[in-house]
Amino acid sequence: MPGPLAPFSTAEFRSAVQIKAGAHQSALKSLIDNPIASTAKTIYTVDPSGYSQKNATEVNNGGTRQNHDSFVDTLSSWLARARKSHTGGNNGKPRTCKGIFSRISYRLS
Repeated sequence: MPGPLAPFSTAEFRSAVQIKAGAHQSALKSLIDNPIASTAKTIYTVDPSGYSQKNATEVNNGGTRQNHDSFVDTLSSWLARARKSHTGGNNGKPRTCKGIFSRISYRLS
């Protein structure tokens, strides 16, 4: 739940409740069945629940990916300034976080 310093707008709250309840996203109503631009072999289309948007891979100019990359790069800059070794981001070694959890989680299965 958002705190008093970062409250949800009415639209964000409605969307969060719809996601949690597994209901169709009212914000996607006009976009249903439109294709999602992707370089993946699978063809993704917008579905009413928003499931395909969350799981589409290799999306061209995806907003979620851009937000993720921006956050990782900013965090990487802070860690580099503090001279802390880390993985991922502009200053990490290696520069990617790909597979970081795969190496750990295979032991759990």
